[in-house]
Amino acid sequence: MRHKARAFVTIEILVAMVVGFLAIFMTMSSVRHLTQTYLQKQRYEHLYITVLSLKEMLKAQGCDPLANQSDQLNGFDYTVECQERVMLKNYEHDAEGIRSGNIGSFNLHLYDIALELRRGSFYKHYHFTQTQEEATRNESDIIGF
Repeated sequence: MRHKARAFVTIEILVAMVVGFLAIFMTMSSVRHLTQTYLQKQRYEHLYITVLSLKEMLKAQGCDPLANQSDQLNGFDYTVECQERVMLKNYEHDAEGIRSGNIGSFNLHLYDIALELRRGSFYKHYHFTQTQEEATRNESDIIGF
């Protein structure tokens, strides 16, 4: 009878050890997964901020279809390629909304922009369009002075 009691205690200890090891393994797996998720979230936050900053920079500086721009921003190496898709002249309209045939004061350009970002082995490619206005007359001609 005493032998059966000892065997029962040994089995209890083995079951407790297995449960303990499973708990430790699950905790370590969860911590590893949370760490990877946090690092990926942080990388995509930096990527998002960089892409928006580059779009605003292109809008402020303008696109030059003859020159590719390469530089570094927020730890990412980037290359921007602008290609003009179409250029249209705007027209002045009279009070009824009918185009008068007078060429307006701006040319409108539509650009295709290819943006490549790299950081180590990480690589992303984005493609978007952007419009720009180019003044065809100076401001004094527009105002009528």
